[in-house]
Amino acid sequence: MRFLLKNKTFSLINIIGLAVGTLSCIYIVLYVEDQYSYDKHQDHAADIYRITTTLKLSGEHHKYASSSPPIAAAMKHDFGEVREYTRVFDAGIFGVDQSLLQYKEKAFSEKKIAFVDSTFFHLFTYHFLRGNPSRALDEPFSVVLSQTMAARFFGGEDPIGKVIQIDNKAGKENLKVTGVVDESLGKTHITADVFITMNSGLIGKLVRKDDSWAGSNYIYSYVKLAAGANQVVSLLTSTIGCNIGYILPVRACHGQML
Repeated sequence: MRFLLKNKTFSLINIIGLAVGTLSCIYIVLYVEDQYSYDKHQDHAADIYRITTTLKLSGEHHKYASSSPPIAAAMKHDFGEVREYTRVFDAGIFGVDQSLLQYKEKAFSEKKIAFVDSTFFHLFTYHFLRGNPSRALDEPFSVVLSQTMAARFFGGEDPIGKVIQIDNKAGKENLKVTGVVDESLGKTHITADVFITMNSGLIGKLVRKDDSWAGSNYIYSYVKLAAGANQVVSLLTSTIGCNIGYILPVRACHGQML
């Protein structure tokens, strides 16, 4: 203590340095822990893989987390090892980065909207407060809302079966609420408050009709593989090769995707 009092400046610098270093270490540990906490709750995490794209242009390799729309469906059709697939599309890629959602006199502007295949909740595990995950997006023009979004529109009312309208640059459409989810099971890299079935009009219709295998790498595609994924992945990557790219486990995808 006597040394500290005699060398106040030196002591202050050391104390501040120790405090900053300690806080930095704590922050790094918390950050890494947070990043690795994503999608831990997924029931099929070991078998879900995201299709990614590697393009070789002018001798350089460009890697993308997205892929072309028809690839996932073709993989399920051609390879028995692919049990199921689903795709996620962010309309902001086409400049539709904001939509007006309306129910009666209530209207809210929303950005966190994802167009997904009807199989989305077959692959990804969400806690459903209302609705059935196995059938939630089967019907055309159906939508699943986050608990926060449902509360904004309906308060304490049961939202199932109610119709909301979406209005954006692509046009207007009526959507029937078929489910409500929350994040009580854990965080996921797919961040959205509104999940609209791809089997709808507007942007969904555009994606469904897109059969381009090259250059249209704007959609996030996932496949669920049969048990023994390591052997299956080796088979698929050696068979598909550079025509599609490579495959990444969903467990390795952290942070925000949409």
